[in-house]
This record gives sequence, structure tokens and C-alpha cells, in this order.
Amino acid sequence: MLRLVYRSTASHAFTQPELLHLLNSSRRRNQMANITGVLLYHKGHFFQVLEGPDDVVRSVYTRICNDPRHRFVQILFEESAAERLFDSWSMGFVPVESLPNSEQQSFTDLLLNSAQANAILPQPSMIRLLLKTFRTAPAQ
Repeated sequence: MLRLVYRSTASHAFTQPELLHLLNSSRRRNQMANITGVLLYHKGHFFQVLEGPDDVVRSVYTRICNDPRHRFVQILFEESAAERLFDSWSMGFVPVESLPNSEQQSFTDLLLNSAQANAILPQPSMIRLLLKTFRTAPAQ
């Protein structure tokens, strides 16, 4: 199984209804494709974790790269995994505001700093720590 974490910049500021539509359609597709994960959106940036069979996750990632709603798509982290972190979420959505303050700042730094040109990618240990935080956060 592959766990892939990417970030992207939205082509425009998403409204709440647009986010809900994106989530609902992603959940339907992901459930059929045996994909789990979590999506975060903050100030025009997406951060998403995809988990599932390698070829399926890579196919979903390629589709996202070609989706006009996403720009500057960048893999931050990927690893082979024996088990899923988000096994019960076809696509969980965690509002950044629901995270503890220290994790909000870490996430914001990760997302916005990695969006800068020539940004240094975050360390895998930092991503793993954030994934554990997202796993315990209340999802919508």
C-alpha cells in the first residue's frame, strides 16, 4: 500500500459549497477505488493524504495534477505502509481551525512555506507527526 502526501495551490478561493462538492465527489470515487485519506484546505492551499493500492493512488495523484482546480501540485512525502492511518475515512476533511494551536501553526508553516519557490521540503518526521494529529482530529 502507498501513502502519498501532496500540497497544491487552488486555482481560486474555494467557497464552502465548492469544498463540500469536491469532498462528496472525492468520497464516492475513493470508496469505489479503495482509497482512504484526509484533505485540508487553508487560505487557498490544499494538503491531502491518499492511501491505497500503489497504482490506484498514483492514478488519483495524476488526475489531481491535471485538474484545473489545482496548481503547483507537489509531493511532500510518500511511503509504503503496511496499514492505513485513515482506514475509516474515504476522504476525511479536517478544518485547520479544529487543530490545536501549535499544530495549526506547524501546518500553516508547512503548507505556506512549501508553497514558496525553491522551498526545502519538510522532513518526513514532521509530516508523520502532522499525520498523527490529523488522524485524531475531528473530521467532517
